[in-house]
Amino acid sequence: MLGKISHWLATRHDDKGGASDAFVQQRYDALTRLKNATLAVLRKENAAELGDAGGQQTASSQQPGTGGGLAAVALPREQRQQLTERDPCVGELCVALEACLVLGLKPRSTEEQPSWWHVLYASTLIVDEPTLVQSVLSAAFLSEEDAGKARCWLKIALNNHTIESSIMMIFSMACEHLIRNNYEEWSLVRCSEGLGLFLELVIALRDVHFAIEVSGDPFHLPEPAETVEVEPVVAESSSGEMVATITDADIAAAVGVSPSRAGSFLPPPDAEPVFVEFEDAIEVKDPEIQGVVTTDEDEEEVIQLPSALFPHRLRGIKPWQYVFGISLASLSKNPYHSRYALIDPFLALPNIVDDCVTILRENPDTPRLFRTTVLSIRLNQLREIVETEGSVPKDLDPQCAGALLLDFLKNLPDSLLTDDKYDAFVAAGQLRDEEASVRNITCLVNDLPVHCQIVLKRLINLMHFLQQPEHSELNGVDVFTASTVIAPVIAFKKGSGSGLLSERQRGRAHSQYQDVRYAAVGAQVVERMIQHYASIFHNVRIQVVDALERLEAKKEALRMVSHQLKLLPQMNFMSDRQQVNEVTRLFREHLEGGNNSLAGQVAECSTPEVTAEVENESQSDTPFNLELDLWGSTAATPHTSATSSDASSPTTSETTEQDLVSMWEQFGFNRPTILGNFEKGGVLMLRAILYWLNNDSNALALLKMRALPSELPSYDAGLVASSICEALVKLLKLFLTPKHPEIDIVAMSLEPFWELFDEDMYFNKLFMFMFQVFDQLWSELDPKAASFTRVITETEGIMNELLKKAPVTVSDLQAEWAEIRARRLEETEDDDGLEQEELIEDEVLQAAALSDPSLLSPPLRYSKKKPSFDVRPDDYKSKLMDTSSILTLEHIAYIDHALPITSQLCRWFRIYSIEANGSSLETLLILAQKQSPTLLVVKDADGNVFGGFASDEWHRAFHYYGTGESFLFSFANSSTAGGFVKYQWSRKNSYFMLCSDESLIMGGGGNFGLFLDSDLSRGSSGACETYNSPPLTTSQDFSCVHVELWGFTTGDKPEIERHRKSGLD
Repeated sequence: MLGKISHWLATRHDDKGGASDAFVQQRYDALTRLKNATLAVLRKENAAELGDAGGQQTASSQQPGTGGGLAAVALPREQRQQLTERDPCVGELCVALEACLVLGLKPRSTEEQPSWWHVLYASTLIVDEPTLVQSVLSAAFLSEEDAGKARCWLKIALNNHTIESSIMMIFSMACEHLIRNNYEEWSLVRCSEGLGLFLELVIALRDVHFAIEVSGDPFHLPEPAETVEVEPVVAESSSGEMVATITDADIAAAVGVSPSRAGSFLPPPDAEPVFVEFEDAIEVKDPEIQGVVTTDEDEEEVIQLPSALFPHRLRGIKPWQYVFGISLASLSKNPYHSRYALIDPFLALPNIVDDCVTILRENPDTPRLFRTTVLSIRLNQLREIVETEGSVPKDLDPQCAGALLLDFLKNLPDSLLTDDKYDAFVAAGQLRDEEASVRNITCLVNDLPVHCQIVLKRLINLMHFLQQPEHSELNGVDVFTASTVIAPVIAFKKGSGSGLLSERQRGRAHSQYQDVRYAAVGAQVVERMIQHYASIFHNVRIQVVDALERLEAKKEALRMVSHQLKLLPQMNFMSDRQQVNEVTRLFREHLEGGNNSLAGQVAECSTPEVTAEVENESQSDTPFNLELDLWGSTAATPHTSATSSDASSPTTSETTEQDLVSMWEQFGFNRPTILGNFEKGGVLMLRAILYWLNNDSNALALLKMRALPSELPSYDAGLVASSICEALVKLLKLFLTPKHPEIDIVAMSLEPFWELFDEDMYFNKLFMFMFQVFDQLWSELDPKAASFTRVITETEGIMNELLKKAPVTVSDLQAEWAEIRARRLEETEDDDGLEQEELIEDEVLQAAALSDPSLLSPPLRYSKKKPSFDVRPDDYKSKLMDTSSILTLEHIAYIDHALPITSQLCRWFRIYSIEANGSSLETLLILAQKQSPTLLVVKDADGNVFGGFASDEWHRAFHYYGTGESFLFSFANSSTAGGFVKYQWSRKNSYFMLCSDESLIMGGGGNFGLFLDSDLSRGSSGACETYNSPPLTTSQDFSCVHVELWGFTTGDKPEIERHRKSGLD
């Protein structure tokens, strides 16, 4: 606890206004003497306690089975050795305590020597606490002199262990007037930091067992003796350690010494006194204080105070976590300390203000709000919590919440009223004409920066609420009290003195003189604000309400996305019916315009000019509501149309509906009914498709082309569209579940794509863009390797990576994808050139084979990927730490040679195998936690051995991960040594690893390089662009006989948390 005391000590960097060096020296001497006396008492008790413990330990060590080491056992306080007045350290402690309590007492004419008995006795009339009253009455009967009575009480309090609680009650806010009337302003007990340090030293004595003879005689002091170095104690108590952490420099700072003058109060390091002039005073060696740079308080800058001013920051708190001493503008833009920082500036209230105000509003009837003393040590703890966790503890009591709020405002680099407008606010508050004063204050408030407006509005609203009669009677907060309390922390002006910015700020914040001055000057302004809160903050309140309404509308719009995904279109809803009919009309117009040149349209559909001509060739005369009643539950007479030649037929309705279904099928929507195409995409998909068809001139021609049989396999547009809608909802974190029925708007605002939601029709634009990306990837496929699952997975991965780049509009995504695709095409062209060179080399080798019989065998296609080496299987006998059902020594030799050099130096241990752990992908993922890199080895039913090296830990993800160190391998190539081939990264894409609940995948582009299902019983392998690999097995689909996962270690086999078996196992 006392380790945190340096917080107060470092805050007193400037001398008090009007305080002389003599008074500072007296406070310093008193605290230094008390610290040394406290430390001597604690060492005396610990030495005696360790002696007793050592004797008991020695006796017990002689018994069999006991250890011989010395261990300090904390004894109960009653069992410890008693310290009496005969112990010199006790007398020194009592003298030091008395010196602190009488320092700064106002002289009384009747007293020969200073005594604080009259203060002690008067406090019992204010604080009606039985223990304190009884101890004071007992002391009054044991001596005739006031000084003797005070000494008697001090001895009684030490013996009864009540000195801690009694001192806190005597110097609490309840006795504030008593202390002010009897102590000088420069006294130790009226110095908040010095009193806090005094209390902490008293707290350190709570476990000491005193047995002092109670009398009014003066305390016994030890005779001066030669200084003897204290021998180190084996195990010192925690209290002793805490007291030892208080340095002389700390005490100097606590009593009000600036850093530049602290050296004059510190004892010299040598034994002999050394006199140092002021100019040669010891400099502060704190690198953080020396490193502070004065900066202008621009809204875009973060004003930071050195860690010496807030010692809890030395515990590892990062600069972006700072709260105290940071400009309000910076905090309002920091999402860690302001929940709505990225949502709306009129809602960006710092969390500390919001939380403290909420606690105070929930407890408006708490007695003595803002007037109860909260120790600085407690405030220091709360500062650390706020900066570490980003918020105020929910169970914080109202008194601490009020003190923390004032402490935060007091440490702001600039006041809420700002330096520029401070004089104007003061002048407006001093106007006698109340209406003119309120009018001027209103104009000034409206002219403040937004971050100052919202904090000031929230603070004044709190005070306006607390001073209401129903609450004021209980909490004691009236208009005068409220204005006096908050005026010094919101209405001040920075000093113009020289020196570091942080020093001036702290000196201002802790100057009692300036607190009183600002309270007197600013109270009039604050009082007017509280009394006329509704009119002064009218405009600010309207802006905050508007911001809240915009936020609620945005939350509702985001929530509706998931709802529309699940909501099926209904033809009895006018909006749904109109949208379905509009899509049908667009399909019909495109078909009617392309009947005469279908072949030409398919060949040239990719050009916008041709598509525009096709759409403009004819205009349909069919009424807009032609299909309104086609999906009714009862038969109805349809509207006649130019395309319905048999309108009088009794089956016209059925025929027309079937024609419409056939029309949709020509564009890739293949469900038996039109509405059936939206079973998975819902209304969301319907609106997105309509937007795409209306805003992309190539959309209709593209869908028509992909639905026709061609060299490239067609795809189901309805399936693609529904998959894209579901993928976008998940990627945008908009999918609602029973467990998470609402969208966390604060967490959502931290997503990199948050600003996309501000764009009009953002989802429809994303749908159109993602569909285009899907089609482009589909166009790059080898017709023999077309796979919908692979392409849609790759499309999701691309969209996920693009959304991470913090786009502001969909156009940003399109521009980024255009650059990526251009690079992909360049790499493809380079690879094609290399393949052409390889073909030429192959032709040369084949020509040479006609004259050289040794070259009759075909050239090694993959010889560049696996250089030859001397295989010595015996060298790898100790490579495996566990047995393998797949790998032989020859397998191990080839694979080890292909591993990265860091893995070649390791031994292999088995993480998972089907035989030992069962056939389950979930089990493999559990055992593979925190294991990377790993080696996956598979043996199929045909005896083929293959697998892959994974650079990262296997885990579930929605996108690919891993690095270029990953590779695939196979022993199925008869043209290479040992049949082993290593397929390295081709740099065509980055689809290294992918895992979900259903599958484990390595490689993508064209086909998966290696695919295993959730049971690890079946898999597939195809031509893969990531590793430029052919199928790893003789057939693409295979059955797994053995699957093993191996890890690498340079030491002993690591402990792996095994999969917990069920009771059935």
